[in-house]
Amino acid sequence: MTDLAETLTTARQLLAPDIPAGYVVVIVKAADCHPDRPVGARGLCRSCYETACRNGTERQHNPQRQHRPVAEFAEEYDSLADQGLTTKQIAERLGVGREAVYRARRRAISMGLLGPDGRIA
Repeated sequence: MTDLAETLTTARQLLAPDIPAGYVVVIVKAADCHPDRPVGARGLCRSCYETACRNGTERQHNPQRQHRPVAEFAEEYDSLADQGLTTKQIAERLGVGREAVYRARRRAISMGLLGPDGRIA
């Protein structure tokens, strides 16, 4: 978080005369393929991503999704919840977002792997 704050401060110092009042500085991550362009998806610029999609090779670039079996998630979730971790902390430990934990938890409950209270029955 401090890196982002430092970057924002530096950007405002460099661009301050050119930033009209009320405007916001947006920091965009550079694409892996063309560092002078912003990321479109999967670490590629928009043009390279569209080309990869047409060629059917987009999945080879910077895969960001993690797939784990629901049963495995249920065991990990129960173990981390036993340690008294919050949903946000569990999400950080699993390397996913909080919403992904909520969805996986609901899926595990609907499959009967977790009880209605979110604990292994």
